[in-house]
Amino acid sequence: MPIRNNTILIEDSCFQILDQYQDIKTLKNLYAKIIVNPELHPNSFIGIKLMRAYVAHGETEVTRHVFDEITEKNVVSFNVVFFNVMIRSNANNHLFRAALLVFKTMSSCGFEPNNYTYPCLLKACFGLNSLWVGLQIHKVVVRVGLDSNLFIGNR
Repeated sequence: MPIRNNTILIEDSCFQILDQYQDIKTLKNLYAKIIVNPELHPNSFIGIKLMRAYVAHGETEVTRHVFDEITEKNVVSFNVVFFNVMIRSNANNHLFRAALLVFKTMSSCGFEPNNYTYPCLLKACFGLNSLWVGLQIHKVVVRVGLDSNLFIGNR
């Protein structure tokens, strides 16, 4: 039982560090420790938090690498979170075309966008001055009934 309790303690420490969005050096040190720990490495919850932290630092390549390293990717919701993180990361780092390409991949894989996806897509359309694509996305937002969603409406 002590080994499992130790793992929980280490997981909790990782969550606390990742929730604080530490500087990039601390983040890299933590990631290096996660990679070599067989209890933490496949943990999708830690992986998502790690991805979000790297996104906050504009590290889209590392974010993708973290995703590729996570072995517990068996739930649809995890994949939707991943795609949203990647779309947001690209849009926030002015990689607007890449954001739309990630969305295309998301759609071709059969994952449905949600209220977190659409604002980032619209930001990418704005950044590309692509009114036509933006209007197409807006049509979908209306069709799926998210046009009254406060999160989408405020973007």
